[in-house]
Order: sequence, then structure tokens, then C-alpha cells
Amino acid sequence: MIASFAIMVQSAAYPLSALLRPLVTETPSAWLTISMGMGVLGGGLWLVYMLMPSLIRIALFGVAWYLMALMPTVILLDTAYVDGSPRILIYAGMGLHLFYGAVLCAVWMRSTPPIKKGVGTTLLLSTERAEAHPYRLIIFRALVIFTCALMVIISIPFIYTRRDHLLLLNGYMRPLYQYVENQPQDPQTTRILLVNAPDYITPSAENRTFLRGSEGVAMMFYLVDYDRQIWVNTGILPWVRTGKINEWNRAQGYDLYTHDPETSVDELRVLALDSATIYVTQFDGARFYPVYVGAPNIAGNDTPQVLFGDAVTLMDAGVFFIPEKSALLVKLRWGMINPASIKPFVHVVCDGALVGQLDAHTWGGIYPFEAWTVGEIQTDYRQIPLPYAYNEARCDVVVGVYDQNTIERLPAMDVATDTILPNALVPIPYLGETDDPFPFN
Repeated sequence: MIASFAIMVQSAAYPLSALLRPLVTETPSAWLTISMGMGVLGGGLWLVYMLMPSLIRIALFGVAWYLMALMPTVILLDTAYVDGSPRILIYAGMGLHLFYGAVLCAVWMRSTPPIKKGVGTTLLLSTERAEAHPYRLIIFRALVIFTCALMVIISIPFIYTRRDHLLLLNGYMRPLYQYVENQPQDPQTTRILLVNAPDYITPSAENRTFLRGSEGVAMMFYLVDYDRQIWVNTGILPWVRTGKINEWNRAQGYDLYTHDPETSVDELRVLALDSATIYVTQFDGARFYPVYVGAPNIAGNDTPQVLFGDAVTLMDAGVFFIPEKSALLVKLRWGMINPASIKPFVHVVCDGALVGQLDAHTWGGIYPFEAWTVGEIQTDYRQIPLPYAYNEARCDVVVGVYDQNTIERLPAMDVATDTILPNALVPIPYLGETDDPFPFN
């Protein structure tokens, strides 16, 4: 409760708490933060009383509103939720606006309170003293303008950061809804696996504005499952399971908290093999989004086309360009001969330069070849972002397999002609452009 109150009450010291943030290397104690916030409230009330007593009731009402509005949050909500939810200050902030309005108005008008017997010297004791300092009016009003400008200057990047983080979350959720609405398997009767689906984003510690709190924005509440989120936005109540592996979280420039439960790779593999559709969060610089990576036992061509060493065969391959995403969608259908510590890779080469690649185990890294069984056939899908639109005349997409122990490529042999392909690379046929999220089905 004390920690929650400290997070909330630091807003009373805005913009002081924001100005002190760059000078603090560690999170200050809760009591120190509370003392600062309450000190600002007390100092503001004293200032209003001394300069313009007629506004003291407004200031007191604002403080009472602010503190009373904080109490339900402090008493009823978990500190972890309060820590990442600055939006719950909106209602309490209305009272704070009244308080600051009264304080700034009192300083602007600098009315002189009546001098009472027995009371020591006060600010602006008399009109004569005010006239003796002709620059005081300018200084006080400049102070008000400076304070207001400082609040705006601090709030603009804070708001823009919240907006940017919400757009990042939106960039995940909208494609996910599109996937669920269009997937060939019935999402309500077949299992969907989401890997590293986001809950919320917070600024990295060095980029936070205030002394305490993570200042996060949430798309999902950690106690709510993803099926409810999808149902609210699509009308479809899917059969969703989630899992996360923190080592695969490659968010850049912010902290991304993914949806529980945390799983091991082995546990995630079991979930994947028991699912009908698998979506994995893919990171691309500062962005992240869901990608469809496949599912167990998809029907397809089972005739080997290319043999990689004596380990694995490629039975089918194709690639589409998705203009809306500026990305390639690659299909690879593999057949296992001898499970081994090998990994497939896809390279995109334009004008002799590597412009895109994805070196990863199948199904977004969930299902490495060494875990397969002899004779097993599975289909893998990969989405590869490109810096510009794909041009078939200038670009080629190739696939290969390498030994993870020696980092040497496995030789690739065309099964139909018994010829060894140069550089152990297999060209993948280009099938054109599409806006269909499942163009191979």
C-alpha cells in the first residue's frame, strides 16, 4: 500500500519529480517520494493562503479530491498494476488541476493577505512594499509562465511515448485478429498457440519520466486470457493457449512483458505438436508482430525434391511477396531422414547483396530438426521483412541447411537429376504478390 501511494502521490510534485529523474540512479524510497509529494501539496496550500486567501477553499477542495480519489487505487489494487498504469491518475488529476490552478493564480495575481497581529513577516506585506519592487510582478508572472511551459514540455514526450507504445501493441493485435478471422482451421474448435504474445510495454529504465513506476501501457491484463481479447474485437471466441520464452523477447528501446505462462522450449514444443495453428511473435528492429509459422501434419507434397546431406529432404517450397507488410512469406516442407543438430536458413539476395534472411528452426524456433522423428514430414512458414519491394528480376530467394556444430552447409542434391547444387543453396520459386494471410492453403 505504501509503495502504491508513493507511485501515485509523486504526481503532486509534477514537474519536480520529472526534473529530478535524470539525477537519480536508483529508485528512491517510497517514504522519500511521499514526503516530496505531500510537501508540494502543503507548500502550495501555504502559498495560496499567504498570497490570495480567497482561493484557499478551491485549493483545499482540489487537494481533498486528489487524495480521496487516490485511496481506492492505493487500497484495492495490486502494486504491480498501479506501477504500470498511469491512466488511473486521470480522475485524481482533476483535483490536482484545481490545486495547481489556485496556486498559479495566486502567484499570478499576488494579492496581499491581511496582516494579523502576532504574525511575523509574510510575502508582500503591503501595497507600498509591492510598489517598492516594481519587477516583482514581472518575476512572479514569468515564474507562472515558466512553470506552465515546463509542464507542457515534459508532458509532450511522455504522451508521445505512450502513443508510440500503443501503436506498437496495435501493430500486433490487428494482424492477429486478421489471422484468426481468416485461418483455414476453425479457431473455435481447434487449438491455437500464441508464443510471446504481448501484455504491456514500459519504457526502459533510463527513459522513464518519473521517480517511481514503470509508466507502461497495456493491451492485455495479465489475469485475462487472449481468447477474451480476440472475442471482444472479432466476435470469435477462439481456443487459445499461450506460452512465452523470455530469451526470445528481443524488444529494442523499451521493455516488453509477454503473456504467461513462462515455458521451456520442451514444454512449448509439446504445446505446438498439440495445436492446429501456431503464431509466434517476430521482432524486427523496434517493431514486433505475429507471424503464422505452421502447424503439425499439414497435408502437402510428400515427394523429395532436394536432399541435404543424409539428414533431411525438401519436398516443397514457394514464396509470396506481401506488399502491405513489405515482407516475403516462405513455405518450406521438410521430410526427416536422420535427426541431427542442423538448422535451415533462408536468404534473400538482390543485385548480389543480402537484403533479408531468417536463420531459425522450424515453427519460429520451436521445433528443431534434432527433435524430429525419422520419416516425419512437417511444413514450416517464414515471414522475412524486406527494405523495399521484391523485384523478381533483381532478387532471388534461396534455402539451405547448415550443421550447427561446424557451421558448414550441408550439400544440396537435386533428387530428380542427381546433381549437386552450387553453394549448397536451393532457389525457391517466386509465386507472385498476395494480400491473403494464408495464400498457400
